[in-house]
Amino acid sequence: MKKIVDICHSDGDHFFYDADVRANTMGLSSNHRVQEIMFPNDQALFWVECVCWARELREMEEDFGVVVPPMYDETQGQYYSFHHGRFYGPQIPVTLTGETLDRCAIILEALNSHSTNTVLKAYYDVSLTNKISRDEETGKHLDLIFDTLTYDTSIVYDIASIDSGLYTMASENKKDIASYAKKNQKVMKKQIERIIENIAADEAE
Repeated sequence: MKKIVDICHSDGDHFFYDADVRANTMGLSSNHRVQEIMFPNDQALFWVECVCWARELREMEEDFGVVVPPMYDETQGQYYSFHHGRFYGPQIPVTLTGETLDRCAIILEALNSHSTNTVLKAYYDVSLTNKISRDEETGKHLDLIFDTLTYDTSIVYDIASIDSGLYTMASENKKDIASYAKKNQKVMKKQIERIIENIAADEAE
């Protein structure tokens, strides 16, 4: 945490920008983000973002590539790519019961399983690798990214709003993560216990 914050507040070569802030700048509409302008306009060397945002660069004139997040140091052993933890999927109404509920769950499971071999493959092989990628190295890095995905359960379950909490700390140049953890320890513990209880209850059913 300290290393990241030090880099971002070091010498003016890095900047924080809240992706949720939509400001009318450069004569453009309000529905944009600063980094979506700076990188395609050759004003930034790196753009750290989810892979899906590569679609915004299809019209970019300059060549660009996708690279796997670097290792922390030489002792790390392998690459790790972070998944932001947000999931968007179908939900089953609480009004469904009995055989109707079982049938709905089975169909959703089958569709999700099938999409792994169809939709995901088309997105990866056709869109990312062929339409967006401009060199062979990008394809290799995409393989590394998808093969090394990691999920932070604290973010997946939004435990004590740790995602936004750490972001706010970093943007304000605060690095005392030990104090942050101590301050939120009780809330975190209660939420973790509730999550475990809910999972255990689902498994029991």
